[in-house]
Amino acid sequence: MEEKLIIGSNSQVAVSTVLKEASTQQLDYLKERIEAGLPSFLSSINPVFEESVQVAYMLSEISNHFQKGEYRKTFFGNSHLEAVHGAIKVGRHAAKELFDKEGGKVVVLDSLNYYKKIFDPLQKGKGKALIPGVEFLENISSLATHIQNKELAVAVIKLEKEQEVNDTLLQILIEAHKNTIVTVLDMSCLDIDQIKVLPAELIRQSDVLVWGEALTDNRFPFGAFSTKNSIHKPWNSFDRALLHSSTYGGNGLVLGFVRNVLLKQYPDFNQRKYNNVFRKIKKSEGFKFKMASKYMNEYLNFLFRTTVSMNFEESRYSYFITKGKKYLDCVGGSGCNARGHNRLDIIDDVLEQHDTTKDYFEDLEKEMALRTGLSRAMMGNSGASAVEMGIIMGMLANKGKKKIVVFNGNYAGKTLIAINGTNDDHSHFEPLYADVEIINPYVASARKDLENVLLTNEVGLVWFEHIQGGALLKIPTDLLSLLAKHKTTYKYLIGIDEILHGVHRTGDFLSFDTTIIEPDIITFAKALSNMVFPTSVVMMSQQVIEAAEDTNYETVQYYKNVFKNQLGAHLALDVLRKSEMENIAANVKEKSAYLQQQIGQLFRKSNYFKNIEIVGFHIRFNLNMKAYPFKYFSYKKATNIITNAFYKKAKIITFLGRMLPPLNSSKEDIEVLIKGVEKMVSIPGWYFIWIGIKQYVHMKYLMIKKKL
Repeated sequence: MEEKLIIGSNSQVAVSTVLKEASTQQLDYLKERIEAGLPSFLSSINPVFEESVQVAYMLSEISNHFQKGEYRKTFFGNSHLEAVHGAIKVGRHAAKELFDKEGGKVVVLDSLNYYKKIFDPLQKGKGKALIPGVEFLENISSLATHIQNKELAVAVIKLEKEQEVNDTLLQILIEAHKNTIVTVLDMSCLDIDQIKVLPAELIRQSDVLVWGEALTDNRFPFGAFSTKNSIHKPWNSFDRALLHSSTYGGNGLVLGFVRNVLLKQYPDFNQRKYNNVFRKIKKSEGFKFKMASKYMNEYLNFLFRTTVSMNFEESRYSYFITKGKKYLDCVGGSGCNARGHNRLDIIDDVLEQHDTTKDYFEDLEKEMALRTGLSRAMMGNSGASAVEMGIIMGMLANKGKKKIVVFNGNYAGKTLIAINGTNDDHSHFEPLYADVEIINPYVASARKDLENVLLTNEVGLVWFEHIQGGALLKIPTDLLSLLAKHKTTYKYLIGIDEILHGVHRTGDFLSFDTTIIEPDIITFAKALSNMVFPTSVVMMSQQVIEAAEDTNYETVQYYKNVFKNQLGAHLALDVLRKSEMENIAANVKEKSAYLQQQIGQLFRKSNYFKNIEIVGFHIRFNLNMKAYPFKYFSYKKATNIITNAFYKKAKIITFLGRMLPPLNSSKEDIEVLIKGVEKMVSIPGWYFIWIGIKQYVHMKYLMIKKKL
């Protein structure tokens, strides 16, 4: 007799937020972390916090039902949607590289049609969707037929709160394995109680598992996907360790809460052997990195351990602290750090005052409207989610226009829609949206190239960073003038990504404040997090949202509500109001000018550095790769050496040749930065060579030890 299991009660796809109202437990947790000064944000690629390593290990153990089995590597994101996108990306890459499955076809068992409106909001069909190559199925028999035909690369099975889970589903997974089809079991919309009763073999048989906000008791933005080590293999190299990343994903604060939820829900973790592992991760830096390599990202950990082995105990305002030593934080959560780490005033002004009956989102929308001139807001939980919503709303509002224009060097995120705005090689994850036109804004023909595309009258949306985060270059003024000139005639929309440089990173609230451009959509994220809560905001005009609703009302309503969160809105409001109270705009402008004068003089005296670029509180120093000793290294290796030298000699945390200090940096903080640079330019060349040798030997030792 076939065994059957029902995993829940009646469920409807509703337009509602995925997160609950703030609880007393959640608010107390935030207070305790802030008071203790526990580190939460470092960078977008930071597998260095004990909480992230502990949770990755826990998810692997849960996946194997606390028995021996193939371990899994986990990537942390900020929502169930981000996790599903990441699972499809790794699945497509594995199918192509490991199983020679070209074409990247994905089928999704989605009986309630939850994902279809998100993957194909323009309703163009699987070939022309914003996420193409995905077919949606409503029943298991259709999935079985596709598996038998062996025609696909990835099969995604979305489990619903009311669904019969039986041997048929397990047999489909077994058949998929025989046919070298990567399988993704999407549990992200289930409650933990429902996950706990899933058959062990069903979970073990799945190549990739997707987790959602339930692992935070639906209190914090969260998502994750756990990949069998064998399927993760294409990402397991120095060149590919960063193919997928997330600014907020892996932060210590959210994952500490996840850890607490899992400890409560799974009594097995109270056994002595697990307590010993957790304690060892906390106490031993070497063991922590060993576990991170196994359960998170092997080569990324090699990179961190050989560049700067950071193991911080506290983070307070502008500094990380360990063993009594203070390190000036100039990474700042890759630009999230507007007001510093663990500001105690957040407790008094937000957490103690938070009222679950108040609509903070409405207040946030009004405050952002005053600063942007755009009246309507949507909330996301990351920069990528904000860009994704911005692109979707823009294309829905311009029905009939199929092209998206982006510029070379632009960065927009790495989810399957946001990736269209990120100029890079994405061939591993194809097919992607085909109608993206990439214009190089820094060549002589740029104006003509852009105008030729605009004159086709097929452009629905032009999407860009005004100041590109990677190269710290502005889009030329003549191209902005051209966009303004043709906008009314050819009726394209303009979206500007202010995730890195908005909210006063350049001094002004908007990086393009002094230009002619008037965008229809603007995205924000990093600074609004208050270094506490993963948050993003999309601002758009009333005309955009109304036109988008006329095209696809259901999808617009979904995005209006799914990530809306009152606690996140309250914390973002606090950033805006404190920025005004503390006059952060003036602080950035004044101290940026001082830094340009002081650091500029220091760098001009040094043979090591080609030049330095400073835009507000975004500092980029470019190495002279023709000078001794860097002429003996690759650029990547040289930047790793410089990162190490800044950390060891100057007590400053930088990464990949850039500094992003807190926007409220004091005079004392700035002097620490200047003195640190002064030490750097006076270091003898042999010291850099010595660091390079040490890093090389350490890397080889780690690889030999891992038998790689």
